[in-house]
Amino acid sequence: MMAVVAATIANGGVAMVPHVLDRITDDRGEIVEQFEPEGWREAVRPEAAAAIRAAMVGVVEGGSGTNARIEGVEVAGKTGTAQLGTDPPSSHAWFIAFAGPPGGEPEVAVAVLVEAQPGISEVTGGRVAAPVARQVIEAVLNGTQ
Repeated sequence: MMAVVAATIANGGVAMVPHVLDRITDDRGEIVEQFEPEGWREAVRPEAAAAIRAAMVGVVEGGSGTNARIEGVEVAGKTGTAQLGTDPPSSHAWFIAFAGPPGGEPEVAVAVLVEAQPGISEVTGGRVAAPVARQVIEAVLNGTQ
């Protein structure tokens, strides 16, 4: 669901129908069926989505999500930490993002959750989960997913 949230902001406030498949291929790699993205509903006004998008770009360019930066790619993200408790202190580190060519349409949205990291306040999604998101984004944009 958090990848859908990231994609909704990337799409100007329009939530897309969640899907996992891009295409089905046969044993020779020939495409049997291709799935196209499909809009579901407007979840956020376009003006609000634009403001959130700008803030998310700022998170990656110079905020807590700089570990997701990719040269030549516009990456927008949001970091987070979900505290699990203090005995022992641990947290889930998370990061949501979308990315694409600078000034162009985003091509990928991701959500990463790294469970049960030691510590509470010092664990952030920017330090632990953002590098994982960067690797996923690079794989998708380079066609190696």
